[in-house]
Amino acid sequence: MDEHSFHERIQSTPGDIDLLREYAHWLVTNKDPRGKHLIAELDVRDAKAQLIQSESDLFQMRSVRSCDFEWLDSILPLKVASPVAGKFYCAPAPDEPPFIKQGDFCFPDTIIGIVESLKVFHKIPATYSGIVDEIVVTPGASVTSGEVLIKLVRPQKPIAHGKQSN
Repeated sequence: MDEHSFHERIQSTPGDIDLLREYAHWLVTNKDPRGKHLIAELDVRDAKAQLIQSESDLFQMRSVRSCDFEWLDSILPLKVASPVAGKFYCAPAPDEPPFIKQGDFCFPDTIIGIVESLKVFHKIPATYSGIVDEIVVTPGASVTSGEVLIKLVRPQKPIAHGKQSN
């Protein structure tokens, strides 16, 4: 099969992931760098779909049956680490309140702090849903890449984005 044939098949069956993977592997076999790029794009798409499904499954499990979250937190703790080395700030400015405090509920996109590295300010998201159990790093401290900034615990009741159930 040649590239033109692949394009015709792709146009006639849009969204056929197996065909796109076959095309990507054909490109790689023919030493075309677009093949690796297409494989990476398809892998990211698959990973995002799997993540959405897993989050949905977890939400359903939590709403149907309770779980021993203390046990789960002990074996799989929720820790937010710095992605870069730099200086940690817990507030957007010195005269403003901190992004979070102990006991606050965080969603994955909640900003928990900022790390300044090479004059670039990196906003750090919580990456998990949970309740702030401990803020490990003091404001203004130097942190290394991978250093834990905060620890979260799982909520005891299911949480819908934007609100906590009672």
